[in-house]
Amino acid sequence: MQLELELFLFLDENNDSTLQSFLNRLCSSAKKQHKAPSRPTKAALFFSDFPHLIKNVRNGFVSKGYMTPSGHVHCGIIEVAWKADCEHVTLKAMPSITQAHIKPNSFEKMKVDLAFQLFGDQVIKGIFLHKEKINSVYRTVQPTEEFLLRFNRLIRVMTSRTSDTALRPKRGNQQFLEEFLNHLDAWEECTKTIGGGFLSESTAAGLRVTVKSTLDLLTYLSTTEGFKYLLTCRLSQDKLENFFGIIRLSAGCNDHPTVSQFLVTVNLMTFYNLAKSPRGGNCASGVVKALLSPASLKSTPPKNLLVSINDLLEKGRVDEAEEIIDSAVARNDHSSYTEKRSHSALTYYVHTTLLAMLPERLWRRIVALLVRLVCAQHKTRQQWM
Repeated sequence: MQLELELFLFLDENNDSTLQSFLNRLCSSAKKQHKAPSRPTKAALFFSDFPHLIKNVRNGFVSKGYMTPSGHVHCGIIEVAWKADCEHVTLKAMPSITQAHIKPNSFEKMKVDLAFQLFGDQVIKGIFLHKEKINSVYRTVQPTEEFLLRFNRLIRVMTSRTSDTALRPKRGNQQFLEEFLNHLDAWEECTKTIGGGFLSESTAAGLRVTVKSTLDLLTYLSTTEGFKYLLTCRLSQDKLENFFGIIRLSAGCNDHPTVSQFLVTVNLMTFYNLAKSPRGGNCASGVVKALLSPASLKSTPPKNLLVSINDLLEKGRVDEAEEIIDSAVARNDHSSYTEKRSHSALTYYVHTTLLAMLPERLWRRIVALLVRLVCAQHKTRQQWM
């Protein structure tokens, strides 16, 4: 199945935030199907960054708590369980929970892993193990426990990475997401009489839009495309953040690259991996792969082809080596991009070859070839501009 990415710009005449106004429109017409502007026959689905939504839920939970239909939920119960667990010298139920999870500072509030771990299995097990200690401090524990269990399952459903935990049609996880949307409506209706205790308007709208779009995407893939399951982790924006992060770091610390720098970096990334995501960053570690996948090429150059190219370069027959490299370039749907970017790839290949063998008698021929390549590349960049 071919997937395409389209970028839309939404403008609002009101004084409210553009994103907030757009999410409110989606929530008010959640049952309507929005058509893609470029393809009216296709439906447009909208997703918020799910890890960011969980961080917003966590921030409100640790600051003041929420007033759910079951009762008041807050982080004080987790703090009591954590302190009781720290007194254990032997095995612990919450070994990974620290002060940063319960009372995060401004920097720690930005980390996704801390938010996910606060709604993780260790916290639920710790509350169950130290329930007697918690009951001696607080009267009710059940509302907070139900709140943690609900968001724990929501995280597992919305971040599935394997076929065993994937979202499947007409299964328990799909029913859970539908029940979660109903729970948000009941929760919001309950807090209207109280005057507070619900999620922020942007967080609630983001959760509704993301969960509803996930269900619509599952229905489309299972009924139209014949998919058996959906790996919801693929809906995350981490890869986009990694992609633009590498572009900003490609030529040093440059948060605002120019148009030329952006095009050159994307040009290089079509045939070479620039870097890995930084350790300890906000996104999960991963490598940004080449934009042209191996499936778009007809075949991988055999070893004897590379050997023949090296032999021709050693003998000084640079023109014949250039013809072999040009003939090996696949002509496919990306032919226009390949023609424009093949000079950069050839320059990189010749440069690495020269590092291995530098016979003096070839310098004049190779320098002439490089001058021709630079001139051709400069001409191509002028066409881009």
